Amino acid sequence: MPTTAVASFLVLATSLVAGSPAGAGLRREAICKNSLYPSGHHINWTCPEQKTLYIDKGLYTPKNILVSRVQIHGCRAYILTPRFLCGVPFTLGTLNMNGPCKAEPLLSPFPNWESHEASNANSKGNKNIINAVDVFIDRKKIMWILDVGITETLDKPKVIGHPKVLAICIQTSKIVAVVDLSKLCTPNSRFHELQVEVTEEDDTYIYVSDAGCKAIVVYDYSRDKEKFKKLELSRCPKTLSEYEEVGTKPGKLVILGSDRKTKMFFRTKGENQIFLWDTCQPFKSSSFVTVDSPPAGMFSTHVVNGFMQFAWALSSDFPDFANGNRGAVGPRAKLHPIYQLEPAEQCEEKPTTCPSCRPKSPNQTPCPCPCPSSCPCISEHDNGACTCTSCFSRPYLYLPTRVQPYGASTFLALPRYSSGGYSLAKESDGVLRPWPDRLAHATGVIGNAVDIRLDCRGSLWVLDSGYVDTLRKPVKLNEPRILAFDADSGKIGKVIPLKGLIKGRAQYLAVDETNKGARSLYVSDGPARSIAVWDLMTDGGHRVVLPERIVAHPVQSKVLYMALVGDKLYFTYFGSFDLYCMKKDGLKSGGRVVRAGRKDPRMIMLGVEGNRIIFRLAGTNEVLSWDTRTPLMQGNLELVDRGNGGLNQMAVVPNFGKLWVLDGDVRGFLDGKQSVHHFRPARTNRTLEPANHRRGKRNADRVIRYIPSSDTKFPNDTSQKTSNITRF
Repeated sequence: MPTTAVASFLVLATSLVAGSPAGAGLRREAICKNSLYPSGHHINWTCPEQKTLYIDKGLYTPKNILVSRVQIHGCRAYILTPRFLCGVPFTLGTLNMNGPCKAEPLLSPFPNWESHEASNANSKGNKNIINAVDVFIDRKKIMWILDVGITETLDKPKVIGHPKVLAICIQTSKIVAVVDLSKLCTPNSRFHELQVEVTEEDDTYIYVSDAGCKAIVVYDYSRDKEKFKKLELSRCPKTLSEYEEVGTKPGKLVILGSDRKTKMFFRTKGENQIFLWDTCQPFKSSSFVTVDSPPAGMFSTHVVNGFMQFAWALSSDFPDFANGNRGAVGPRAKLHPIYQLEPAEQCEEKPTTCPSCRPKSPNQTPCPCPCPSSCPCISEHDNGACTCTSCFSRPYLYLPTRVQPYGASTFLALPRYSSGGYSLAKESDGVLRPWPDRLAHATGVIGNAVDIRLDCRGSLWVLDSGYVDTLRKPVKLNEPRILAFDADSGKIGKVIPLKGLIKGRAQYLAVDETNKGARSLYVSDGPARSIAVWDLMTDGGHRVVLPERIVAHPVQSKVLYMALVGDKLYFTYFGSFDLYCMKKDGLKSGGRVVRAGRKDPRMIMLGVEGNRIIFRLAGTNEVLSWDTRTPLMQGNLELVDRGNGGLNQMAVVPNFGKLWVLDGDVRGFLDGKQSVHHFRPARTNRTLEPANHRRGKRNADRVIRYIPSSDTKFPNDTSQKTSNITRF
């Protein structure tokens, strides 16, 4: 513990910082463009019924919700809504600062809804968040939360649980530490603010201000970190033996925060102007710089630095709220940038691990991954899976192959051709994040998502092949399966095991649905020459073995493409000269395989739009469509897209009345370079000229035939049009 104690919480608010150059002010345009207005009226409920239930039970009263403190990590803000009154559903929430709506950002509970329930609050080792009054994110990406355990503090205070400090790993949203402060409080204690110091020696100290006793609680986290009940806790004496006087205050100061280096932000009591003081300068009026003046009636309660290299201020009309002047709408709040940080001012965060991964001796590295079995964090959380930053976020290559748009976001399948990374992501505002979270991939909930489909009821169906590192030596993680996720909440609604139905490799997924949702699922298994069928109505499945003649001889391809159009399922092997189909009812019993037509063996199916199958040919960048109600011939093909330079079209989906194309750089990926990808509208939409329409002999040999002519010789051709299938 530092030998020199502090005389007041003023020094704590500067976060034990060191020198940095001056920054620059902000223009009005930058402030207006980036300001957010969090409110209790805009909550990200799991469903409308949940909101109704909370209102009926008196757990949700929008006008009683006031935001007070904030921390920023990446593009997400973590906001406190203390339970000053009843009707506050959660006391710690998060919102996307880069979201589409700044005026009404949706506030979601963090880490989840269950963490804010007050039931069994007095139980030993309870991890529920009762009433968070301050929050701090240290340089190790650990969020520390000060929970006083008392609710309705402005009305009739209710003691629900003991005061405590909780630690949550930002990367995993897991609570990794709970510190009980009940032994360090008195009847007069009023725990108020929290600061955390992580030293160069990797020691962590937590400071909690006790305004009621004019004291500071010091928590030494570094001692016996695996058993929190043996940690050394101490209270600084009311009269400090050592202190440093920095100057005379011009009045009653309200310390708002710091840039975690040399600059401190504050205001005077009853005034809304925010001042900046560089601690390298003398503490006097001439050293104070005005950086912001909130609107009349609005007062800042917290200033933090983070997103877009700004210092952000959280302001609200909390004096009116505390005096009972809440009106029908409730309090106002605003999160806005006030100060531009120069590049040199950005915190140089060390890429360290979560608390459980810290070395047990000075000579041991923080996390000896990539070997998961030797990671120290495995024994602490996540059921034997390593999810800390240095283990899970190592650089790796990914190639998006499937896409499903959902509102302003897109879901992407990123098959794990290597052993690292995650295979399902959600892209919002240009930022790609693992979905539903990193933990789902690190713990094997999702092994390898190779195909995805979104139905009309908002369920995302994910085909998990269970194999990773498929370009080198495939490794089996789990049995193949299909998972149904709620696209809004990310919760798993159904898991369909495919063990026994997939004998080779699960490749492509098709979903048969009505306006009431999905009815049947189809999975192609190229190596086993079969299609797995799962009936959601009866919750049972079977395997359909296809005739040998559909295999591409002599190529013997193992890739079986599949497209569901109307009441027929079309399928073909890459390298085959034939396209086949079957009626959906025939896949259940007694069906027959019908040859739909002859095709180019290079056909790669990309998607379906209505009655059209969308495809391209390997080695080309032109996307075509064929109306299945017409014969499969050159004149019935339509040009959909001409490509995007050297990129390859990976998938095509309808979106907002247009066809959208997912582009990827396959060659760059195979060469070991991180590929770029684009999701864009198709560039053209016109009918192709017939194959026999030629403008002179010079161009005759340049006409590309997408469909073989009638005199093309096919290997092992047969005149048989249909054949029986074998069903197991």
